[in-house]
Amino acid sequence: MDLLCFFLFFSFFIGAVAACIYTIVTGGKKRKAIKRQQQQDKANGIKRFSNLEHAEGLDVAEKSTCSVMISPSSLVISCTGKEYTLPLKRITYADFFTDTDKIRYLESSTAKGIMGAALFGASGAVVGAAPKTKVAHEKTGYAVIEYRDTGGREKRIILRDQSANSYMCSLLVSTLNSCIHTTVEKVEL
Repeated sequence: MDLLCFFLFFSFFIGAVAACIYTIVTGGKKRKAIKRQQQQDKANGIKRFSNLEHAEGLDVAEKSTCSVMISPSSLVISCTGKEYTLPLKRITYADFFTDTDKIRYLESSTAKGIMGAALFGASGAVVGAAPKTKVAHEKTGYAVIEYRDTGGREKRIILRDQSANSYMCSLLVSTLNSCIHTTVEKVEL
C-alpha cells in the first residue's frame, strides 16, 4: 500500500513539473512572438489598439469586440471575423470624448467597528461598523471617426473602450490625428 501511495504521489509530482515546464516554454514562445510582431510593426509604422467595442457605424452588432490597426496608409478595424479597411486620406475628422458614470457603493469596515467598540462600547461598535456610501467615477472613452465613403457621403464610426478608465480610444484618436490631414471646410450660411 505504501509503495502504491508513493508511486501515485511521484506520478502526480512528475505530471505537475511537466505541466509547469510546458507552461513556461509555451508562454516564452508567445512572448517572443508578440515581441517580434511589435518590432515588425514599429519598423513598418503600424500601431495596434485592442480592447475596443463597436458602438455605431459598422455592419456588426453593438458591443462587438474590435481591434484597430493604423498603418501609414489605412485604418483597419477587425470585428467579429470582419475586417474593414479605410484609407487615411478619406478620414475627415477624428475626436475623443468621455462619458462619466458615478457608481455608488457601500463600504463597511470591521476595524472601525472594533475601534468604536473599544472607545465607546456597543453603541460605538454599531456606529463604527455602519456602512458608508462611497462614490467611484468610471470614465468610458469614445472614438468618433468621420470619413467619406466611396460615394462621397459623410459616414461615422464610433468605437468605445471595452473597460472603464482604460483610455484606449484616447490613444487611438491621438495617433489617428497625427496621421491624417484635416482640412477645414468653409460653409457659408
